[in-house]
Amino acid sequence: MLVKERMTPPAVTIMLDTQLADAAKLMQERQYRRLPVLNSSEALVGIVTDRDLHGAALHFHESLVGVKEIMIEDKHGNAVRMLGLVLDLGDE
Repeated sequence: MLVKERMTPPAVTIMLDTQLADAAKLMQERQYRRLPVLNSSEALVGIVTDRDLHGAALHFHESLVGVKEIMIEDKHGNAVRMLGLVLDLGDE
């Protein structure tokens, strides 16, 4: 199976400075569970999941925290592995 057979173009991403409330709204509207996070150069720097958002809601006030504070960071340049998590081919 090829990635292009499972993906929905164009890829929906959020920026590093996106607020949690905006990320949550986008996930809810599009029924997504994960969103890739890009920096100002549009390089993949992390991923934020619905679980990240739910956990953050218990600890932070949404309007005060951005995606940067809760995302899973791509510390070692594992963008391909992280995209595999986004696609999660076993997820229906």
